[in-house]
Amino acid sequence: MKKVVVFLTLLLTTSIAFAGTLSSEKIILTTQDWAPYQTYESYIIDGFAVATVSCVMEMMDKPFEVQVYPWKEAQQLVKDGKAHGFFSASKNSKRDAYATQSDPIADQQWNWYLLKETKLDPTSDNFKNQAKVAAIASSNMETFLQDNGYQLANQEFIKMDSLLKALMDKQVDAIFSNNLAMRTVVKNTQQSMEQFQMYTTKDKPVGVYWSNKFLANSPGFLEKFNSLVGMCR
Repeated sequence: MKKVVVFLTLLLTTSIAFAGTLSSEKIILTTQDWAPYQTYESYIIDGFAVATVSCVMEMMDKPFEVQVYPWKEAQQLVKDGKAHGFFSASKNSKRDAYATQSDPIADQQWNWYLLKETKLDPTSDNFKNQAKVAAIASSNMETFLQDNGYQLANQEFIKMDSLLKALMDKQVDAIFSNNLAMRTVVKNTQQSMEQFQMYTTKDKPVGVYWSNKFLANSPGFLEKFNSLVGMCR
């Protein structure tokens, strides 16, 4: 796997340009900057989810390109037929309407994070009414909060560092986040996990969401992709 990551760092660059008309010869995948799953710096994309997807696509001998966008746009391009798939994404019914999730390419755990000194408790019955909460904009976690009646902050948070800052500055009472993403941003901002209370909610593995239109025109593609995922994780 380390060799794959090195190969990606050297050769797999991303395009910020609009996807435009799809080529039948190259598969276009969209993603967001979301460490440690996907990292994007100096026009280079890396991360262990990227490495897994790259490994599978190379084993399938499929030319592909990964493009980095804000998460909402990354998903919309697939919905609009301007990209073939997006990752890393957990399952929800809105995505299922226009795309199909692959087998898991990485694990994910949904957790609540609150400042250590707070008296609020996400497991209590009155938490939904008392706490102002936030998650990454257009994420499955944000959808979960919206669908279940939580009081979301008015501000949208596109990146983990701004989400963490909102919690540290007490703009929100709690954030709902991926465990690995939270640990990464805490480390990168030289904070400590000991500053926070953590409440685990559920396991939500992530995969590639492939356009249903693309899959309809590519018989056997998803089955082949899924058969190789375990060899590349």
